[in-house]
Amino acid sequence: MKCSNCGSDNRPGVKFCEGCGNEMPPQLQTTDAAGRFCPNCGQANATTASFCMHCGFGFASAKPEQTVWKTVAKAAGWLVAGYILTFLALNVWGILQTLSPITGTKTADAEVLAVEFVREHYPQLVNAERTVYTANIQGTDYYVVDFVVNDPAKSPMGVRILVDRLLRAVFAYEHIEGGT
Repeated sequence: MKCSNCGSDNRPGVKFCEGCGNEMPPQLQTTDAAGRFCPNCGQANATTASFCMHCGFGFASAKPEQTVWKTVAKAAGWLVAGYILTFLALNVWGILQTLSPITGTKTADAEVLAVEFVREHYPQLVNAERTVYTANIQGTDYYVVDFVVNDPAKSPMGVRILVDRLLRAVFAYEHIEGGT
């Protein structure tokens, strides 16, 4: 089929001239194509075509490196998006872990930290009776470990140790030193 614009011979079934990209008359547009696939619309074309017979895309304008760079750009975009989503998920998980209420599973760990603290700073209270519980003090949740010596022959003596919910900070909140 000859193009009325440029005179190029075209195969049957082309919608656009393979030589100049001009739209072919509807009566010449039959379906028969094979060979080169258009990067714009994905339709098959003759390997010698300069323009896609389906959408008119100029094959000369599509450089091979453009399609490679498009693929690389897409992959890089997905990689960056994956990194950002992972970063956000880990941060949200960390924030939620920080904001979560105190649980009983960490109570034993808090008690161990409190005993170590008392052993270092108040060695006379290491073997004292211990009570472990959770409390909200001035708007912050803590594990509270009370060490108390109740000897009827002496004045009461003890220390209240606070451990933060993340088990990072341990400090004495109250200390009672009894006399004879």
